[in-house]
Amino acid sequence: MNHQLELYKKAAELAKIGIWEVNLVKNVVFWDFITKKIFETPEDYIPTTKEALTFYVSVAMTENIEDQMKKLIATGKALTSQFQIKTMKGNHRWVEINSQAEFASHQCIKLVGTIQDITPQRKLIETLELNHNKFLTAFDYAPIGMALVSPEGNWIKVNNSLCAILGYKRNEIIKLTFQDITHPDDLAEDLEHVTRLLNREADTYSMSKRYFHKDGRIVWVSLTVAIVRNPDNEPVYFISQLKDITERIKNSERLKKERQRLDNVIETTQIGTWEWNLASNKMTNDARCFSMLGYEVAEAPLHQISELFKQIHPDDTQTVKTSLNDCFNRKTDYYQCEYRMLHKNGSWVWIQSNGKVIKWSIENKPMVMLGTREDISKRKQLEEVQLKTMAIISDQNKRLVNFAHIVSHNLRSHAGNFQMLLELFQMEKDEEEKSHMLSLLRQNADNLFETIGNLNEIVSFKLNDKKQTKPINLQEQIKKTLKAIQAIAQKQRAEFSVFVNADLNINYNPAYLESILLNFFTNAIKYKHPERDPKIKIIAFIEEGKIILEIKDNGIGIDLDVHGTKLFGMYKTFHENADARGIGLFITKNQVEALGGTISVNSEVGVGTTFRLSLLN
Repeated sequence: MNHQLELYKKAAELAKIGIWEVNLVKNVVFWDFITKKIFETPEDYIPTTKEALTFYVSVAMTENIEDQMKKLIATGKALTSQFQIKTMKGNHRWVEINSQAEFASHQCIKLVGTIQDITPQRKLIETLELNHNKFLTAFDYAPIGMALVSPEGNWIKVNNSLCAILGYKRNEIIKLTFQDITHPDDLAEDLEHVTRLLNREADTYSMSKRYFHKDGRIVWVSLTVAIVRNPDNEPVYFISQLKDITERIKNSERLKKERQRLDNVIETTQIGTWEWNLASNKMTNDARCFSMLGYEVAEAPLHQISELFKQIHPDDTQTVKTSLNDCFNRKTDYYQCEYRMLHKNGSWVWIQSNGKVIKWSIENKPMVMLGTREDISKRKQLEEVQLKTMAIISDQNKRLVNFAHIVSHNLRSHAGNFQMLLELFQMEKDEEEKSHMLSLLRQNADNLFETIGNLNEIVSFKLNDKKQTKPINLQEQIKKTLKAIQAIAQKQRAEFSVFVNADLNINYNPAYLESILLNFFTNAIKYKHPERDPKIKIIAFIEEGKIILEIKDNGIGIDLDVHGTKLFGMYKTFHENADARGIGLFITKNQVEALGGTISVNSEVGVGTTFRLSLLN
């Protein structure tokens, strides 16, 4: 007997089913140890009928169990009910109670039954009910179309969003199958997916497909379908989700056409495109980027950006890096740069590259950059030709200005000397003095003839400056120039002192040298000090292989602090002299520098000026 009792206890504990009994004759309640465990009472606890009813959570539930006990006593029909209890420790539990009555002499003497804790099952049911309610709420109010579809394709239940997408009312679409409104070109693929679900080859599928709207137009949707099966693994219905992607498809088509148009434009303009992923440091180039460097796409030598820089001319690498850094640091909105890249055949190709960062990180670092690349070699060659042409034109213009100045300055000096001598000749009574003046006029005429010859050499000069130079004795040229302005010098009582070796020769352009000397000599007279006669020193010597020519005067001087930076500028004058044109020093400096020389000045206001010429011999 004890053994059987032990087996019962183990079986009851494993099954977690308690046994209870109410002896109506003796009014005694019996709970086994499992029942006490469910109610969380001590093992020695013996409840009364009244106490047993206090464990139920509500008055209504207590009244319900009392009614069931009365019904059981009256009819003897077994009952099964579920109640919520509050254990002695205060925990809430759901229990299932099975009850039956025992009769003797047609009178109920006992109520016996079982009790089982079904709290986990009830929670599961509540969760399922809650999830089901949530699903129905989500189903009805989802912003995307949702439907329950039978295995045969009939619409069982649809939400408002689906009706809005397809244009049908609920009662209208329920009468249709999904096959009825599917575009014929998409139906076969859709049915194939459905068959795979029914055959358990898949649980879900997704596709883009077309439906016919109620008004006849085509609606593109992104369709996702899942199958729901019953416990016997038989299909119950499909859950379908429909998202209207008509605008996305239209935009995609527009973008495709636009991309094709851009591709055509790019193909026509011979421009290559590239994409640079700065995170991976990889650059993707199109076929045009490779072909302009002589490569086929399959050869693809430029995947890493480091490889790209190896192809760039060393003299241009820093320019490219600077332009990129300016863009990356947001100093510029766009990257723009011109540089040379190495062609497969070893030649250099001029490239114009433009780009823009289209993606930045949270830390404001560039992530992705798009750009174009164009072969501008022909344009660069044309620019080089244009620059050479402009240089020639500029040089010719300088020559023209120089020539005009030389003609004006050199001939005017001789003409002025002629005029002065003729005026003196007319005023002179002494025949001997007149004879001397005639010799001066003859000498002036010889100098004028030589000047015209020098000007003729300039006119006949074409391209090479060196063809205009020839050996000149510097002392003789200085004396000749002084004779050309002798009358002017005498009138202003100017005294010239020449400190030049008789054997000092210079290989120079005669017209340029005469023009330079005339300009400095006449300026020394023109800008004399009003309180003293002009005294001019002319000094020449050789220094470090160059001939140094200094012209010092005691004139009014130049304020170099005020006029130093613009002293040799065109049309710059520094004194209130009626003859000042502001062109002499500008032309003279250009003539000196044209033959490789330099010119500097030292001056003090009220004291005088020294011009120092360093002439390339």
